[in-house]
Amino acid sequence: MRAYEIGKLLAARGHSVSFVTSQYSSRYSGQQTSESEVFRIFTYIPPSSFKNRFRAIDRLWNRLLCSAIGLRNYEALRHFLIARTFDIAYIFNTERIGIATVLAIQEKAIPLVWHAGDNYLAKHFSYWPGLSPLYQFFHQVFLRKVTTMERKIDFSNLLLVSEFLKNDFTKKGFRMKNPVVISRPITTEIVAAPYAPSLPRYFFMACRIDAQKGIHIAIEACHLLQKALPNHEWSLLFAGVSRNSYLDQMYRLIKKYHLVQRIKYLGRISREEVIQRMQKAVAFINAPIYGEPFAGTVLEAITNNAPLLTSNDGSALEVVKPGLTCLVHEKFDASCLARNMQSILSETGLAARISAAAKADVLNRFSAEVILDKTEAYLKGAIRSPALNTK
Repeated sequence: MRAYEIGKLLAARGHSVSFVTSQYSSRYSGQQTSESEVFRIFTYIPPSSFKNRFRAIDRLWNRLLCSAIGLRNYEALRHFLIARTFDIAYIFNTERIGIATVLAIQEKAIPLVWHAGDNYLAKHFSYWPGLSPLYQFFHQVFLRKVTTMERKIDFSNLLLVSEFLKNDFTKKGFRMKNPVVISRPITTEIVAAPYAPSLPRYFFMACRIDAQKGIHIAIEACHLLQKALPNHEWSLLFAGVSRNSYLDQMYRLIKKYHLVQRIKYLGRISREEVIQRMQKAVAFINAPIYGEPFAGTVLEAITNNAPLLTSNDGSALEVVKPGLTCLVHEKFDASCLARNMQSILSETGLAARISAAAKADVLNRFSAEVILDKTEAYLKGAIRSPALNTK
């Protein structure tokens, strides 16, 4: 759930909530809104867009800009707080506005709670400096003031979205005093109607078109499924944003296995269409081969009736119960995924049972009310704890 959605739900419970965020980027093409509780004061550094051989250098420069902009945003936030005070600050994703920005809050003795939905903090403080001496050199020499400010910030109150992410922080060397895991909640309504896939039957994937998402594993599985069920009518549809040559590799793989009539890339589709496709799919395939911090797409598929076929990597297994609410395969094992796809197509009632069990389970464990109760209790506890003042 996005920060704004969490804030709105807290406001609905009677809390006074203000949103302090970045100004609209020049690249933003959506509708710009103006609400009294939203203050757009920060300068935002867009992600690197290079795709050529200089991409690594550009990404390093982009990360350094993200750190440096913290000086400007710190001053903007300090000025904003002159005539305002708050009981607590709930911090989401400072990657592109600069971590140093947050020091202005701490200097007002306002307790901080950090929401970690990815491993950026761990990479910034521990992983990248060790991996890239050049990254560390620039921080220590040219961004010394920013680095000093960042090291003053208190990270005692750290909420992470999964045990997998907490372990990743530990592996990357980020020292945590009292990390707490509170998952993200369901962000869409659970479909009340029973599982009823459309005909002809199709498997569906929606993700970034990237090797880490394991689309090639799914294509390999389709090749094996074609051999096992040559006369069955089924297909694989996949959708998402493509930003590199991986999609071309997938086209070549599809052609190599003679699956042109079975597999179709839908391009970048709207969220509404993603949900519609989930609701009518024979199953949703989640096949990442790297650790996803939180399986949000998995939750979305389950709430929209799609039986889940997932790899065992990342946080997905914290959301599902293998054999009961999903079918699981080893992350590189296309043959296991193919067998699971075959089971969905061939075993009467299996897909419907998985769909129903998964919906009931996530409603019990990941509803907005359940997660918000935990979040609210944690925030109240953090208000009572002493804040670190660095004036």
